[in-house]
Amino acid sequence: MRLTIRTKLAVLVLAVLLPLLVAAAFKFWSDLSEGRRLANQSQLEMARFVAVQLDEVLASQIENLDALASARSLDRVQDSDLDILAVRVRTQHPFMRRFVAIGVDGRVLASSGPRVAEGTFIAREDLEEFLRRSNPEVTSPGPSSMDHRQVVRLMVPVQDRQGNVVGVFGAEIDLETLGHAG
Repeated sequence: MRLTIRTKLAVLVLAVLLPLLVAAAFKFWSDLSEGRRLANQSQLEMARFVAVQLDEVLASQIENLDALASARSLDRVQDSDLDILAVRVRTQHPFMRRFVAIGVDGRVLASSGPRVAEGTFIAREDLEEFLRRSNPEVTSPGPSSMDHRQVVRLMVPVQDRQGNVVGVFGAEIDLETLGHAG
C-alpha cells in the first residue's frame, strides 16, 4: 500500500504533535495539582490565622467578664453598668451582642440588651452543668433567647468571698456579625 503525500504529512504531524500533546496534558495536570495543593495550604494558613485571632478575642472577652466578676457583686449590677460595658466593647468588637448577669437560678439579673419574656440566657440544664464545673467557658453555637440568631455564649462564674458560686457573668457573640467583621 502506497501512502500519499497528504497521508505521510498527517502521520508526520501526528508523530510530532502527539508526544507534545501528551507532555502538555501532563504539564497541565501537574500544574493543576500543584495549584490545588497551594490553594489548600493557603486556606489552612488563613484558617489558622483566623483561629488565633478568634482565640485572642475570646480570651480578652473572658478576661473582661472575669474582671467584672471579681470587682462587682451580682446584687449591685445594673442594666446601665452592662450597657456602658457593651458600648465600650462594641467599638472594637461589634460582634459582641449583649452582656448579662445571671443568678444561680438562671434568672437574668441585669442585661445590656432587651430582656426576654422567658428571662433566660442559657438552658437550665446547661447552666447547672456549667455551675458544677465552675470555670470560664465558651459554649457551642446555638440560638439566642432574644431573637434566635446564632450566638456563642461566654460565661464566667461569680464567686463570693468563700468561693461559692453565686451567679454568672455572660456575653453573647453574634456569629453572623462575626463572620462579616473584617
